[in-house]
Amino acid sequence: EVTRRDLRAQEEVDGTLGYGEARLVGNQRDGTITALPAEGATVTRGGALYRVDGRPVPLFYGPLPAWRALSVGVDDGPDVRQLEQNLVALGYDPDRAITVDNHFSWATRAAVRRWQETAGLSETGTFAPGDAVWQPGPVRVGTLKAAVGDKARTGSPLLEVTGTGRRVTLFNCFVMGTI
Repeated sequence: EVTRRDLRAQEEVDGTLGYGEARLVGNQRDGTITALPAEGATVTRGGALYRVDGRPVPLFYGPLPAWRALSVGVDDGPDVRQLEQNLVALGYDPDRAITVDNHFSWATRAAVRRWQETAGLSETGTFAPGDAVWQPGPVRVGTLKAAVGDKARTGSPLLEVTGTGRRVTLFNCFVMGTI
């Protein structure tokens, strides 16, 4: 005879609850640090991760770090695509003129200028490496490595970030079966 019923097992294991591996965010703008987020704060696309000389440095989503200035005439590349994706997602392409691709077009330049105007930057149409912090998605702020009032030098460590999803890491655990 086959009987259907729920099976349940329980076992205590050692582990930690956290947010994943920490990534160090380095500064890309010279000046003075004028604002940092609180440890544990969550920052999403377009939100200021920190401020230098009173100007916000927003979080943009993308797997690639900024390594070059982006403007009309720059070689095509995936960094252009991730910039365009962010400009569109943040509403800086109201006429839907941007074709999200690897090419920096006049429409991309216009969207960058709209973003620069909103951010209080000079409206040059060029997106510099220090204009944003690039991370794969929303971040949770971990340990601060600098303080408000510190000199902001290119490459100096500012803070650690992780993803925002909770993660459980189990130690010395062997699980067999399907879940």
